[in-house]
Amino acid sequence: MQKDKHIHIVSFDNPYPPDYGGAIDVLFKLKAFQEAGIDVTLHIFEYKRCNRGELEKYCTKVNYYHRPTSLWYQFSALPFIVNTRKSKSLLDNLLRDNDPILFEGLHTTLFLNHPALAKRTKIVRTHNIEHEYYTLLAHREKNWLKKIYFRIEAFKLKRYEPNLAFASGIAAISQTDCEYFRILNSNTRCVGAFHPFSGIDCQKGTGEYILYHGNLEVAENQEAAAYILNNLTAEMELPLIIAGKNPPDKLLQQCQRFSNVKIIGNPSDKEMAGLITNAQIHLLPTFQPTGVKLKLLYALFSGRHVLVTPEMVIGSDLQNICVVCHSPVEFKQQIRRLYKQPFDEQMLSNRQSALTEHYNNQQNIAKLQDLLFS
Repeated sequence: MQKDKHIHIVSFDNPYPPDYGGAIDVLFKLKAFQEAGIDVTLHIFEYKRCNRGELEKYCTKVNYYHRPTSLWYQFSALPFIVNTRKSKSLLDNLLRDNDPILFEGLHTTLFLNHPALAKRTKIVRTHNIEHEYYTLLAHREKNWLKKIYFRIEAFKLKRYEPNLAFASGIAAISQTDCEYFRILNSNTRCVGAFHPFSGIDCQKGTGEYILYHGNLEVAENQEAAAYILNNLTAEMELPLIIAGKNPPDKLLQQCQRFSNVKIIGNPSDKEMAGLITNAQIHLLPTFQPTGVKLKLLYALFSGRHVLVTPEMVIGSDLQNICVVCHSPVEFKQQIRRLYKQPFDEQMLSNRQSALTEHYNNQQNIAKLQDLLFS
């Protein structure tokens, strides 16, 4: 396909490797733009993830900018996540042409209302309602210094949000977020999360174990794993696997209490894919109703029965293809019901319909093109 359109994408982080939700969304969005025939100049703020070379496969050019993380940047009215992503070089590079700009996350929007960009098409991809996300982080944080930081950041982000009115449009990641941001910017559309799946790859029949997976460095996922261990594991006496990145010592010790629990730290992509495909039941509780959880999409595209808390599916349009449980009692009832129940053709068809409607990369990239080029 001949490429005759070009855009800039400003990313809050290096999206490679795609090992957490935001990175997955950005990387597979880049691939979708390439397949749609759109040239991309990518701008990346680096601070921990400094992998280079892979992204050039999908972009015409990649520019890297250092993100300073000194505490001095907190002494500002700007949110820390915004204030540490400013670069004159970025502004200069954006001004080399008049092409549309896609800002990934509120984090990257410092130049959104810059006079030099006043006539440009500027779309903001929101991954969360950030001040709500940071408020929830503060609520769950045990370290009082971090708790104070999260609360201050939530306040600053709430105050900063009206800057989204300077955007030409907003691409919200969930229906709930879309309704919220439409109050700030009327040209807001729901554009579902991008992912690595071209189609459903679920196996019919029955699996061999129950699975919880996620980035186990993240406090939200540690809380979910602890919920499963403390409320469900002792009574169900069924094989349970917990798998994910860098499980903390506390979680490792918790798992040792149960003979039916196996924890797998840092599985390879291939190993994780196998774990997801071969599980009979996916347990995916969360207590933080923010954004769209990419691990849910992984389970739905590749796994069998998926049990969730209501917070996991808020605004996702996926509640009808999950089993929503409101309490440990409901989780245990559904586990007993589904552990021997084969995943059948009708379940597969229902899942195919729902995911195709809301989480099709080609359809979602078309929505973004409408925002960027209309």
